Amino acid sequence: MTRQTAYEALVKGIQEFDFTGPDTPCDLILADHAIPLAINKKGQVLIAASQYGKGRLVVLTHEAYVSDPKFSQFVQNAITWLKPQPDALVGVSKTLTEMFKSLSCKDGQVVSEEFRGDMGVYCLKASDIGDDKQLIEFLKKGGGLLIAGQAWEWSEQQHKDVFYDYPGNKVTSVASVYFNGSKGEKEVCPVTEDIPRSWRSLVNSEFHRLPKTNMAKPIKDRLLIDFAPALYNVIPNPQKLLPIIIPNIPVLPTLSSVSVEVEGTNKGGEAWRSTGMYISPGESTTLEFPTEVLGLGWQVQIGCHSDNLEEWDDLCRAAVVIRRFRVNAKRVSVSNLWGGLIYIIIPEGCQIGTVNVTIENAVSAPYFVFGKSSNAKWTDSIRNHPAPWAELEANNIILTVPSDSIRTLDDPESLLGLWNDLMKSITELAAIPETFPRKERIVADVQISAGWMHAGYPIMIHLPSLKSIIDEKVMRKEGLWGPIHELGHNQQQDGWEFRPYTKEATCNLWSVYVNEKVLNISRELAAGDYTMAYREGVIKAYLGKGAKLENWTTWTCLETYMQLQEAFGWEPYIQLFSDYQKITDISSDVTVKMNMWVERFSNQVKKNLVPFFKAWGFPITEEVSAKLTSLPEWEENPMKKYLKTA
Repeated sequence: MTRQTAYEALVKGIQEFDFTGPDTPCDLILADHAIPLAINKKGQVLIAASQYGKGRLVVLTHEAYVSDPKFSQFVQNAITWLKPQPDALVGVSKTLTEMFKSLSCKDGQVVSEEFRGDMGVYCLKASDIGDDKQLIEFLKKGGGLLIAGQAWEWSEQQHKDVFYDYPGNKVTSVASVYFNGSKGEKEVCPVTEDIPRSWRSLVNSEFHRLPKTNMAKPIKDRLLIDFAPALYNVIPNPQKLLPIIIPNIPVLPTLSSVSVEVEGTNKGGEAWRSTGMYISPGESTTLEFPTEVLGLGWQVQIGCHSDNLEEWDDLCRAAVVIRRFRVNAKRVSVSNLWGGLIYIIIPEGCQIGTVNVTIENAVSAPYFVFGKSSNAKWTDSIRNHPAPWAELEANNIILTVPSDSIRTLDDPESLLGLWNDLMKSITELAAIPETFPRKERIVADVQISAGWMHAGYPIMIHLPSLKSIIDEKVMRKEGLWGPIHELGHNQQQDGWEFRPYTKEATCNLWSVYVNEKVLNISRELAAGDYTMAYREGVIKAYLGKGAKLENWTTWTCLETYMQLQEAFGWEPYIQLFSDYQKITDISSDVTVKMNMWVERFSNQVKKNLVPFFKAWGFPITEEVSAKLTSLPEWEENPMKKYLKTA
């Protein structure tokens, strides 16, 4: 379905959208492929639609609109458009009671329930979104989502970054729709036969003000973009192709020759070594290596944005923008159509020590290394180096961000000192040495391969999340849940992980620990609205469904771990994480692993935790139950009160 036919289906029979009345909307920011359906005179988008994977999305900017008679025709159009099949089941969140009453009168295939995977469409409030990964997967596989909510009141109450923290954005962002924290003007918006002619400039102006890539403008021709690198690498005169793909490339000053130190000993996985140098799109540079590194598997990488976006239908950047070259000769010439920061790739296990590498005709990038660079030199010159991408390197982590975002950063030493403390606390909970075998990396990108952020090497984040990693005031005031969540993913170990249940839960142990220990921000605030009332609701909802492990995920799963932590502290976790590193024969069977955890945790705290874990639905064997009968009962078991009233 084209954007125009989608637009026609959604506004069928509608002459205007009337936003006058008591309910004040927020506004939306859209990227290229999203469709604005209602735009006021101020240029604010108040209703939008989009697609992601095989699924469809409709977003309204106030939850009241879904049950407002003025919007009833649109809601009906939206449900019809969202359905993957005409007879698909439509689910409506229990918090949208009036919407359910209205829809159920017109469609028998409507239920008022929490989200289930067999639904074809699900309607919910943006602020109610909990398990964003589940909804994103539903959307990707062909489901339809109608999400309604306004973010301005949430922003005023929470004092948080709407782009990063607002629950709705964690789902809608994958389809290039973003709730904004501004109030929308309340007026009547006429509907035209075509998508509003000004929509491209409207949706691009704000969104592309935030993300600046190596390209000068958004992608227009997917086929040309996909084939451009291959053509550029083989045609005789590649410079003729360059202006067609990337017009108006700025001419940046280059250094004829610079020598950089590269640490060649690597005790971790394959590691990127930063050089602090950049190559412009389409340009080439030569690196000269000492002979002793030849044959060791070293490579040169151009570019830091390693996410492959080939499966995406719509792109904000080319699908693949990095390029690698093997170091198989003393002098290695490299280039990349898209340009990028220059890295030396060191394979795991290399032990050659520090060597010098010469780089010719490259551009200096802002690059600050904690303990080596100084604030004075940074403010005097380094932060003004001309490359468009910058790096800030702490003891255990490296941040790669647009240079524009750090040009006014005055005190990188303080920022990276905070990151040193954050990373040290990660090692404390993980029970690993303070120095990582390979420094973690976080890279900001205009578009990433999955989610709002994702773990790995490097961890990837969207550009609107920059403040959460480089603005110390924001970090200390609002906490750092998302990036620590991803760093926690990198600490998860198969031995004590019970996938798929714990995948998005145990990583949050680090989010809680680090925010409370280093930033002095409670779990209630760091996680958004993680109040006791919310937590009790999670427990009751889980028990009400029979305490089945299929429902023991994300916040429900985290609650189990939090109850234990609040009763026994962090020490049992730290000790167990340490113990598990020494065990080499852990079964891959989830039931076996869960019983092993119950037995070891019980012995660690010297309490019989079998009743507690059984209340949570753990499949505990008779053998383990018998082993633990010698331990005293856990009288303070917090699940007792729920079981009595269940």
